[in-house]
Amino acid sequence: LNLIAVVTVSVNGLATVVVLETGHGLIGLALVTAGTMALKAIVLWAAVGLLKRELRILSFAFAWRKVRIFLAYGTRIQITNLGAVVNLEAPKLLLGYFLGLSFVTVYEIGFKVAYSLASLLMVLLVAIVPAASELATHDDRMPVRQLYRWATRYIVLLASPLGSLTIVCAPALLLVWMGPGYEASIGVVRALTVAFTLSIVLTGVGTAVARGTNRPGLETRYALVVIAVQLALGILLAMQFGMTGVLMATVIATLLGSSYFLYTMHRYLGESILSFVRQGFAVPVLGCLAAGGLAWLVGIQLYANLLPITRLGGGITLLVQSAAFMITYAAVVVKAGYISLHPQTVSATPPT
Repeated sequence: LNLIAVVTVSVNGLATVVVLETGHGLIGLALVTAGTMALKAIVLWAAVGLLKRELRILSFAFAWRKVRIFLAYGTRIQITNLGAVVNLEAPKLLLGYFLGLSFVTVYEIGFKVAYSLASLLMVLLVAIVPAASELATHDDRMPVRQLYRWATRYIVLLASPLGSLTIVCAPALLLVWMGPGYEASIGVVRALTVAFTLSIVLTGVGTAVARGTNRPGLETRYALVVIAVQLALGILLAMQFGMTGVLMATVIATLLGSSYFLYTMHRYLGESILSFVRQGFAVPVLGCLAAGGLAWLVGIQLYANLLPITRLGGGITLLVQSAAFMITYAAVVVKAGYISLHPQTVSATPPT
């Protein structure tokens, strides 16, 4: 699948260059996009046919019951994906409608930084879906619960410091990337990083497990809750507080939606939310508070007394803040015994 994706992206890029160089414009570009998407669909279907011959369209043994299951599953996934698009784009629409396009530009700059972090963290979740699917084939739900606890523990271990470091270092990040003059986007970076990090640590593993265990409806309902809260609160708060209101709506919608998903997921798994939060979140959160406070003080001292407000100064500040944060965070989690030197094995069969 990765090879197919790489090849189709390469073909699309090459064809795009050729079409634009030959002067075919937007129509040619649209045809290239449609053609490469069709090519990818054909190749993927052929690959699936090689792996599972019963899925071939022309096969007389085609199982319509499986088709209904696949369509029901796929429909829920597509609704969830549509919800993700709405949640990402709704703040821009609200800002453009109530405040003007200049605010959309400020928002977009901060969004790029925060979403880059979220994209990096979401890569870590890809392997959980097939693992959960394999474990779900057994009658015992305990292996799925073990996977959920173990994966969440390490996602929190990685996502919490990266999110916290981005929040603390937002001024230096924007200074290095864009240069001076973009201070208005600092609040956007921080608010969206809070929202994205909350979503990943509270629901990232859970949504992957839900997909792998054929429970996509849990994620779909969660996405619909976030959409409803985001749009309702976004309109009200945008009229009252402007961009700050839109950012507040995003964070609140994410927190409420994630809490709802956490409740439904733990009810399905039979897990205690309180013990899950205490065991998985307490130490990383404490480490982030200690490390974030130190890195924040370091940044204030460097900007106030030592370094100019330039890209070079921002780069030095970013490096020093990151070093102070990571050393402190690592010391806290290691001292607290949060990291085990003997990883837990998740198995679908009891030990003999």
